[in-house]
Amino acid sequence: MIVNKKFTHNIFPGSVIGLKGAIVLELVAGEKDSLELMDLVARPFDATKQAYYKALRELIKEEQVIKHGRRVSLNIVWIAKIAKFVEQAESAYGIVKRLSKREGRIQSYTFTSTTELDIYWAHLFLLLAEELKGEPIFFYNHHEWFMYDRPEAENNLFDLIKKKRHQLFTTLGVQTPMAISFKKKYQTDTVQVAIDESFNFPLTDNIVVMGDYIITTRYDEKVANEIDILFRALKVYDEEADKKLRAILSKHRKSKILVDHNKSKAHILKKRFTKNFVIPKNLEDKI
Repeated sequence: MIVNKKFTHNIFPGSVIGLKGAIVLELVAGEKDSLELMDLVARPFDATKQAYYKALRELIKEEQVIKHGRRVSLNIVWIAKIAKFVEQAESAYGIVKRLSKREGRIQSYTFTSTTELDIYWAHLFLLLAEELKGEPIFFYNHHEWFMYDRPEAENNLFDLIKKKRHQLFTTLGVQTPMAISFKKKYQTDTVQVAIDESFNFPLTDNIVVMGDYIITTRYDEKVANEIDILFRALKVYDEEADKKLRAILSKHRKSKILVDHNKSKAHILKKRFTKNFVIPKNLEDKI
């Protein structure tokens, strides 16, 4: 079995995984025909038909995968075990336990790629949202470019927010066709989206406010400016736009996540954001 080639997947971007791992990742999206699955996973590894079926047999023996005729799917029992493991890990790694309890202290995390930052940000956000369940969540982004950079991960995040019934209030800072399109697509009963150009946050900064915590994602200034120019000009996000965004992100050098535990500052920001939203009565005392 080949284990030293790179297999790129949105769940583990740029990570090195084996043929068995590639099979499991493809089956996350649903069951597949065995020959279709072989075509999807064997080619990136230059793997033979024999290597593919050997990996598949091992996964069946390990009870991760089941096979009915030519249909292959993940084993539901194995998925349940993984879900339990994740639940226990989330409890053990409760993010609030690791964040500063001291008012006014800012913790900083530095990243060299936007993908690394986005993965850690999602991890941080989901754990904090779970521990502060019932708190309204406020987003501020100048442009929702993350949805185009890593669409699978971002859509999974929004799906999870919807499933968990978190109340999300998103403000986009620039009135563009892309912002209008995002609002139409993602606004639901639990996700409200507003477009407001009156906020004076730096182009480098995207902000989340939850409970007494403010999470600021601070990007490379040059990259942030080029993204702003690109998204102000876009009417639709097509293949050419995708190439331009990838080229911009390739220039990225350093970015940070700043976690600020500051009750008074969080309260002021939440009050500013609420002007564009209808706040449910059960959340009014949490603003």
